[in-house]
Amino acid sequence: MKLKEVGFELAKKLKEIGFDIPVRARYAEIEGRDVEFKEYRKKEPESFNSYKFQTEHDKSIEAVFTNAPTQALAQMWFRKKHNIEIEISLGGEIESTDSKYFFSIGMLHNIANKKGKTPLWYFIGEDLLYDTYEKALEAGLLKACEIVKNKH
Repeated sequence: MKLKEVGFELAKKLKEIGFDIPVRARYAEIEGRDVEFKEYRKKEPESFNSYKFQTEHDKSIEAVFTNAPTQALAQMWFRKKHNIEIEISLGGEIESTDSKYFFSIGMLHNIANKKGKTPLWYFIGEDLLYDTYEKALEAGLLKACEIVKNKH
């Protein structure tokens, strides 16, 4: 199983709300245009969010890099930094072999007599069904970005 990086739009939203965990992949914007480009680095993870680059020959060409975390890392970051739990569930008809997925978002709270934190469900997107687990998770991560952005 291979971990999937978040899409470019989600990566930019994560950067906007403060995601800066070192990663192994990055996206680039060149001359203000989004370039759906992932560059993988073999060495240790690092944060690319503050990198800017200009070519030696043409100083007017500028590239701005954005971290491309895996969906799992972004999901963990929301849980640890913002107490937001994103859960993916199977939806649609149980008997159907064409099952779909939906996401739920919970705010984690300490509840008496419970070990650890328990989510109090804030948003359940049962009416929004996705073909794959990864598409549902990407949508849940986008919704979590919206929640964090509106909180501040």
